[in-house]
Amino acid sequence: MKSLTNKYLYLSLLLITGLGSFLLFYHLGARPLYNPDEGRYTQIACEMIDRNDWVEPRLYNLDYLAKPVLFYWLTIISFKIFGISEFAGRFMPALFALFGVIATFFFVKKVVDLRAAFFSALVLVVNFWYIQVGRFMVIDMVFSFFIISSLYLFYLGLTEKKHKKVYYPLFYASLALAFLTKGLACFFLTGIPICLHLIATGNIKGSTRKRYHLLGLFIFAVIAGSWLIHIIEREPEFLWLFIVHEHLSRFTSNDFEHQQPWFFYLVLTPLLLTPWTFFIGPLQLLFSKFKNDHKNLLLYLLFSGGGIILFFSVSKTKLPTYCVPALPFFCILIGTIWSKLSDELRTSISFYRKTLAGIIILFAISVGATIVALFFFGLIEAEFPIRNELLIASGIYAASAFACLFYLKKRSIIGIFYTLAVMMCFILIPVNNGLYNVVDKLYTTKYFAETLKPMLKSTDHVFIYGNPTHFYDLQYYLGHPVTLVGLKGELKPKYAEEDIEEDEIGAYIPDENFNSLLLNGKPFYCISRKKDLRRLNASMNINVEIVHENPLFVLFRSGKQQ
Repeated sequence: MKSLTNKYLYLSLLLITGLGSFLLFYHLGARPLYNPDEGRYTQIACEMIDRNDWVEPRLYNLDYLAKPVLFYWLTIISFKIFGISEFAGRFMPALFALFGVIATFFFVKKVVDLRAAFFSALVLVVNFWYIQVGRFMVIDMVFSFFIISSLYLFYLGLTEKKHKKVYYPLFYASLALAFLTKGLACFFLTGIPICLHLIATGNIKGSTRKRYHLLGLFIFAVIAGSWLIHIIEREPEFLWLFIVHEHLSRFTSNDFEHQQPWFFYLVLTPLLLTPWTFFIGPLQLLFSKFKNDHKNLLLYLLFSGGGIILFFSVSKTKLPTYCVPALPFFCILIGTIWSKLSDELRTSISFYRKTLAGIIILFAISVGATIVALFFFGLIEAEFPIRNELLIASGIYAASAFACLFYLKKRSIIGIFYTLAVMMCFILIPVNNGLYNVVDKLYTTKYFAETLKPMLKSTDHVFIYGNPTHFYDLQYYLGHPVTLVGLKGELKPKYAEEDIEEDEIGAYIPDENFNSLLLNGKPFYCISRKKDLRRLNASMNINVEIVHENPLFVLFRSGKQQ
């Protein structure tokens, strides 16, 4: 019996790992970098390699202390292994996304059973948003892995009689790595769920064994201090910038980008958990199923996922990627309850009707997408030229709805579950296979660099005019030094332009110096937004030659080229 159990364990893990690897790594390097995030982090890692500096992140040779250093370390390691490329830059987020699926599998196996572990991991690995964030070079997926690992480890340390000496120290180690990835948010994303759970279950005394926590705090201090001490010694202003500007101000101020209403995540999260949220039958049975056998686990999962959503809902700054750490906990709830519902359709008319309602929603989405693609697509085609992809997606939804109807007639809940999982795979594959090449082509400088590179001389100057967030990847693709004009966007509040020599052209030059170069007819190349060039031309009446352009940006040449 034990060998049979091990066989199912290895087979389940193999299926989950294989599917996750395919969805995360297939065509991972096929599309260009996406600005600002991918361009920014690639440039920072490349500059750290060039300077052989593992302590101080710099962006276009300017201190970039908004985030800790662990993500850059991982990116540098990937660059060292695979070479500097789009694939290498995205490798670590994809790898940690896969680690998150595997960690979820083993956690659920430990606290529930193997079947629930497989279902939960499958729901997570076909989650559209989880996979897409894992395929982008952003910090959020690596951060998410350490957050969910910390919360998994704490629950195991709290509930398991064996290995407490291991779980609690690992919890603190994972928390320290989360801190080194994204900073102080890790304390709130883990502390809020843990405190709520301990209060709700009355288990505060049982979780405060000093010997475990003293050792854990020592481990945290060693890991986090390995970088903090060095960066504070080198850049004394780091603590103020990091704590006040990048955390407190961003959390409470309306002065930053990405402002959203307080209910943003309350609306977004159910959408990110589709199609499972269409089927309210399993959701209604959630509490009755869990209350009998896994009440404490139910509370912990709800507090973990809900606590993360609550924290970011209070924050003034909101991005869709912030909620990624909450998704695994909701996927565990969904996967576990579906794994317990094999007989519900055979015995419950109400459950049958609610399941039929979910299938009707799939049909409605298919019909709606088809109507948009055929009759109204001209309204959005300029920015999202994906008519064919939308028709394919609508066909997948329609075919899945028919398959679900077939299994509904046979009263097979397991058939419906696997149909929905396969449907999400077929939605993900064309997206991962190049759809973003169509959508994201406006947010990369790759095509500008390909045009400029053959005509560029080693002595030529290349500038970025205006907000550089749209052009962070230019130096990476160009392989040539690039100078910023002024300090705008996220770099603006951190540095003083008056420190630059009048005739110096280095990491950046003031706007006045750039204007003088234009008026004096100095030869150089420059990339900017079209509206910035129009504004510049209106104020100075300049004459430039357009080298390359797209609907948003323009590369121009100024002065007489030798």
